[in-house]
Order: sequence, then C-alpha cells, then structure tokens
Amino acid sequence: KQLKEQEIKNLEMSNLLNRAELNFLQSQINPHFLFNTLNSITILAEIEEAAQTRKMIESMSNILQYNLRKINDRVSLNEEIEIIKNYLYIQRTRHGERIEFKIDIDEDVLNCSIPSMIIQPFVENSLMHGLEPKEGKGLLELGIHDKGDHIDIAIKDNGIGMSQEVLDQIHNRNMSHDSKKGIGVMNVVRRLEIYYGMDVVNFDSQLGKGTAITMKLPKVF
Repeated sequence: KQLKEQEIKNLEMSNLLNRAELNFLQSQINPHFLFNTLNSITILAEIEEAAQTRKMIESMSNILQYNLRKINDRVSLNEEIEIIKNYLYIQRTRHGERIEFKIDIDEDVLNCSIPSMIIQPFVENSLMHGLEPKEGKGLLELGIHDKGDHIDIAIKDNGIGMSQEVLDQIHNRNMSHDSKKGIGVMNVVRRLEIYYGMDVVNFDSQLGKGTAITMKLPKVF
C-alpha cells in the first residue's frame, strides 16, 4: 500500500512538473500576440513593396493560425496539404535550389478526414535532420495516393539517413526524450495509434542514402 501511494505521489509530481514546464513555455510567447504581430509586419512589407518578405510572413502566419485553430481537430487532407505548401514555400526561399521539393497527390482523397498536423512534422524532420546536414543537392518527395480502402502517404528524402540503432529505437517506440529528432515524430506516431487504434506508420532508412516514412491511413470522409 505504501509503495502504491508513493507511485501515485511520484506520478502526481511528474504531472505537476510537466504542467509547470508547459506553463513556463506558454508564458514565453503568446501565440495570438505573435500572430497579430506577423499580420502587422505583412502589411508593412506590402507598403514597402517587399513582395517576397510579405509572402514568407503570410505563409508563417497561415501555419500559426492553423496550429491555433486545428491542433485538436480533424481536418481535411486538403487543409493539411495547404499548410505543408506554406511550410515548403518558406523552405524554398531559405534553401534556394539546394533542395528540390516534389509533390504528387491524388485529388480524389483531398476531402478525406485526418487528424491535424500529422504530415508536416515528418516533412520538417526529413528536411532538418536528413537534408540540411547533407552535402550537395537534396530531394524531398511527398506522395499521397488513393489505394481504395486506405490512403498511402509517403515522405522520402535522399539525405544522410539514420543508423540502424536509431531506426530500431523508432520501430520499438523507444526514442530517447533527449533526442529532439525523435520527440515530434514519436508524438505523431502515438497520436495516430490512438486515433486509428493501430500502428499506421513505417520507417525505412539507410545511412548515406536517405529515409522513407510511409503512412497507411484508413479512408474516412
């Protein structure tokens, strides 16, 4: 009984610490303030005829607004893709021709319903941890295809890849919390497991050759 009571206290303490950390992070920046500020900068950029700057800020504002409104909601696949396009516009501007982006999407599935923010984190992970450290030209491909009773979503890159050790950790859902690379990815994996009641994500990677992440999502309208 004493051990059980101690476990409960430890769990409660852990929850309180997590909540305190979350409150601290949230206090550092008010997202609504940031969104309004970005809108003001967009207007200023338009007045100054800085078209590219205005477009980048608009893309960032769209991503932020999507997060604020949709993080706990289901969305259409089309809404999710539009956010990814905003994100890729920013990255194209940053990287120029060093990284090529390709998108291939079956329009028949655009109205399908999915959890929000499940594709962009994988795209971001491929870009930051696969392609940015790579020497030479990089390629990131996003493919979304209708497979009858389900949708295939694939994010592929020709980046530096992952070691077998890291790949095993991901497959075993044992990614270290010290790894910034893994936290966002495993968060999405876990949300999808809860949402669909099964594992729908697969990882394949080779050092020096790149990484492929595939999702098989039941088709829901």
